[in-house]
Amino acid sequence: MDHAIAGAVLVGWPVHDAVLMWPPLIRAYEDGDEEEMNKARFRAYLMSIGMPWATLAGLAYAVHKGVLNRSDLLLNTKVLPDPVSWRTLLPLGVCVLGSLDTATPLVLSLAKEGPTPGSENVEEVAFKAYFPSTPEQLVGWAGVSVTAGISEEVLFRGFLPFYLRKHLALSPAASYGVSTALFGAVHLYARESSDASFASNWKGALGSAAIGGIFSWVAYETNSILVPIVCHAFIDMCAGAFAFNVRRKAERKYEQI
Repeated sequence: MDHAIAGAVLVGWPVHDAVLMWPPLIRAYEDGDEEEMNKARFRAYLMSIGMPWATLAGLAYAVHKGVLNRSDLLLNTKVLPDPVSWRTLLPLGVCVLGSLDTATPLVLSLAKEGPTPGSENVEEVAFKAYFPSTPEQLVGWAGVSVTAGISEEVLFRGFLPFYLRKHLALSPAASYGVSTALFGAVHLYARESSDASFASNWKGALGSAAIGGIFSWVAYETNSILVPIVCHAFIDMCAGAFAFNVRRKAERKYEQI
């Protein structure tokens, strides 16, 4: 059963995102039809929530049947192991402070009327196509963010490292390294255009891998994914809220012209 879950994450997820979810979103963006864009975005949000929870349901069934244990997935509520040392406090500090720093553009965009740091990213296709543009979509984005925080941490920081240690006899450090690289690779789907290659999003994949590396560091040192789950959801939520606010400011500016 754990082979099936690993296959769903490493094959099913990339195919789902790269073939079923992302292309219709990009085509709607390229066509320039706002109504179709909103419909495509809504469908993408439903898919971004449905597929991960379906995989987590399979994982929960495996735990229920005794194929996996909660401890295998690092579902421990105790964040600080005994004894507490700099080896656990350092990754936790980097993770929490780094996550809080991602809220800076959002706070600045709310506090001032002029351009804010990061607002130039509004020209990126992923920014325009995937992030929310209406209050209703912002609510949907909150669901996407929470889903990503839970599912990606449980699977990439909990399940996959355990799976790699069990079946490939990798060391704990190596299993987290491989899992982090895979985490970056599954984010290659966010291409800039419908005819672009997957390699065109290598910067986004590297960025995802870097953030995933910090989360893996925390999981490795604390034996818990609770903090990565919260930080991951927080980062994604801030990104969506920032995109939404930048769009709203641009619309108000356009209306005043």
